[in-house]
Order: sequence, then structure tokens, then C-alpha cells
Amino acid sequence: MICKMNRRNNGLQKVNIILLCVLLILTSKGILDNVTENTEYHSHELNYRDYVHQNRLLNLFSEEQTSTSSDDEATSGEDSTHRSRGVKCNVTRKQLKGREDVDLRVLRFTELEEMFPDHKGGRYRPSHCNPSSRIAIVIPYRDREIHLKLLLLNLIPKLRRQLTDFTIYVIEQAETEDFNRGMMRNIGFVEAKKRFPYDCYVFNDVDTIIEDDRNLMKCGTDFARHLVSGVRRYNYSLPYRGLLGGVIALTDTQMTTLNGYSNMFFVWGGEDDNLFDRFVESRLWFDRTDYQDGFVTTLAHKKGKKFTSRFRTGVKTKHSRSFDGVSSLRYEVILVKYKPLFTWIVEFLLNGEKLKQWRDKSNS
Repeated sequence: MICKMNRRNNGLQKVNIILLCVLLILTSKGILDNVTENTEYHSHELNYRDYVHQNRLLNLFSEEQTSTSSDDEATSGEDSTHRSRGVKCNVTRKQLKGREDVDLRVLRFTELEEMFPDHKGGRYRPSHCNPSSRIAIVIPYRDREIHLKLLLLNLIPKLRRQLTDFTIYVIEQAETEDFNRGMMRNIGFVEAKKRFPYDCYVFNDVDTIIEDDRNLMKCGTDFARHLVSGVRRYNYSLPYRGLLGGVIALTDTQMTTLNGYSNMFFVWGGEDDNLFDRFVESRLWFDRTDYQDGFVTTLAHKKGKKFTSRFRTGVKTKHSRSFDGVSSLRYEVILVKYKPLFTWIVEFLLNGEKLKQWRDKSNS
């Protein structure tokens, strides 16, 4: 209506109307561009369904393993070079930055990859020295892409400053069952171990960000290490003494002795409390990071099923270590993708009927 001219408009009015219309068009185009950009910005970039539909034979695992074999050969060449140098990585507290505010920018994966261009398949190792151990960071995941991006943005710089040789694994559970965080940790342990005999396995929830790079991502020899001493939402305290959630570091031997986590908690929480029972039962113990070094921020999210089924399962699994855990895993890997900043593994928990339905749907 604004751009409509009639015979009563004089020449100057017509020019003004044309200029106004051009301005409106340019402005509306800018608004549309912003809307498009914002929509794209918040879209899901990590969607295994797209990959599976493009590869309906579900043979990605063997293909990716072939590609990673050559990567491992190249890596082993790098490792031998480091060994020949004999320069051991050594970092002191004074060399680290200490406690920082959590960076809450939500970047695209491509932007994150540009920040850390020397990562491959989630692995980074310092180029100027030889780290004393090799660590797997296992992140249980499902539909929390923004949290994953925030975790990578904040965690990777701290790990690099610690002069750590690390590989990040994102372990995603396909949609056939309620989320089982304990089982995702168990699967992450098994799948990482297939790829390399790591010295230490750090299990880091996708919503838990350490605030201080002096909180070293490493395992203890005599004790397991819980890398959380205070949670921001609890005024940097712990809600109860036996808390083992958030971030914990375990050696292969410790994980095997505990038989990992219970596979029975298809609800929010509970598997960490069961892990505490396993520590007591197996006569292992854990050490906590020094008070201020172990401060963490937990990101807000909507919690799933809770309480009633959680406590029922807790009673049922109190003495389940001998038969429930890493030793009783049943799952099938449907996707392995070696992304620059992480190795992405998606699997089904084996429930025959649901798996068959999903495959039929995928192949249709």
C-alpha cells in the first residue's frame, strides 16, 4: 500500500515513494537474512539419521575402521618421533591460567574446528613434547547439541594447556529406548579401548564444565579421581558426600574391578549413586580434586524420568556388580564418524523388536 502511487502524486513525491520502497525492500531482505542465519545457527548439525539414511547398508563401521587404521599408522610415526626426542611434557601450576568464567558462546562445529585445526578424530597431542599418558574423554550424549558445543569450547583449551595427549569420544544412544547414561559410559570405555589401550578414561557429562585448568584430567594409581569438588548451582559445595557424578577419571583396572556402571538406569540419575556402592563393595576408593581446583558449572536442561523408578532401580542394583555392567553390555554400533574434534559413535541398545522396526524404517 505504501508503494502504490496515483496520479495526484507530484514528481518529488514519486521519487520519495520509490526511495522509501527501496529502503523497505533492503531492510526486509536484511531481516530475512538474519532470520535464515539464526534458524541455521540453531539447527541440529549432529544428526546421525542423515548419515544412516545415506548409507543404508549400515556398513560405516568397517569403512571408518579402515580409514582410522591409516590414521593410526601416521600417528604411530608421530609417536616414535616424540619418543626419539625424549622430551617429556611438564606443566606447573604457574604455567596454567587457573579459574575462568565459562564461555557461553554457541558456535557452529565448523567455527570450533577452525579454532582447533590440528585435531583429528578428536585427538590432540602436543607437538613439542611427549606426554606421559594417553587419555580418552568419554561424553555420553543424546539431543544436547548446544551443551556439547559449549563443553568442547571450554574443555579443549584447558586440556591443551595441560599438555595432554587426549582423544574425545561422543557416545550417542539411538532413539529406541529412554536414555541410559551409565550404559553410554560403559560403551564409551569398551569402544575407546578397542581403538587404543589408554592409560586413563575420563567420563565427562555433556552438561558439566570444569572451570579451572589446574583441575588436571588424569588418573590416580592408588585411587580413582573424582574431578568435582564444588558445583556452582550448590554455591560450590556438594549436595551429599558420596556424589560421583559430573566428571570422574578411572584407569582400565579400576573400571574393570568396578565392572563399570550399572546398565539398568533408564532414568535421570541413579547410576552415579550405584557406582559409589560398587566402590564400597569392591574396596576401592576415590580421591577428590583439591577444593577450588574442582569447581564446575552445570548447564541447565530439562530432566527426564525421575524419582520413583530411579529409587526402585537403585534398590534392585545395590549388589549387582558381579552380573551388571561392562560384562553384560548388549549393543550394536550403527555409526562411527571421525569428526575433527571428536570420534562420534552411535549405537542401539539391543532390543530385538525395536531394532528391527528401526532398520525396516531406515531401509524403506
